[in-house]
Amino acid sequence: MAEADQRLQNGSFDYEATRAMGAAYDKACLALDGASEPELIREFIATRIVRIAKTGERDPDRLCVRPCAR
Repeated sequence: MAEADQRLQNGSFDYEATRAMGAAYDKACLALDGASEPELIREFIATRIVRIAKTGERDPDRLCVRPCAR
């Protein structure tokens, strides 16, 4: 567990985490259809998902909708 915690501190994620983060990102981006400044919004979404994933969340639906602490 300590090794996993260290990897999260360093910003690296295992297969399960990256799969969940990718699914959450895809789901969130689908909701952007027609949004203004989509590139800026996509960057924000990606940053937010990574922040939440660093807390240990692995459910794509929760990664997509959960508010993150600043």
